[in-house]
Amino acid sequence: MSNSTSAAHASDSATGDGDGIEHERAYVRMLYDRLDARRAETARRLDDVLHDETVGTPQALTERDAAAAMYSDRLAALRAAEHGLAFGRLDADDGERRYVGRLGLLDEDNEYEPLLMDWRAPAARPFYTATAASPEASGAGGTCAPAAARCSPSTTRCSTSTTRRPRPRAAA
Repeated sequence: MSNSTSAAHASDSATGDGDGIEHERAYVRMLYDRLDARRAETARRLDDVLHDETVGTPQALTERDAAAAMYSDRLAALRAAEHGLAFGRLDADDGERRYVGRLGLLDEDNEYEPLLMDWRAPAARPFYTATAASPEASGAGGTCAPAAARCSPSTTRCSTSTTRRPRPRAAA
């Protein structure tokens, strides 16, 4: 089992709900807790940069401005991720689950294991390319609401479908 889901699996062993909606809720709550912590840390670093005294040399001022811009951009990205943080899951054949979302989150306490994979990462590609005919990894899509970490499971196992919609029949 991947360490990326160990926190949620640990809570599931007590309830016996390793694959159900409660597992998903607990995992998404944990992701939002991590997002909140990351936002607070980034805001603190931005505040430190803005309030640190600099020597006043042009290089020091440029470095301060570059750091402030970097933390401001990162904080904006973290704030934007509030809505729809996690929106999918990859289920590997070996039982490993990888969650896909708006940005990547790592577990700093556990050797930087991925908790949430950025949707733009190459490793998230199977989520978008899997079909019923060719499941590179089964993408269990779903929607996750941030307010109460409510998840609604998807009715399909793949993120895209190879089936075509039936054409409307012409009136006879």
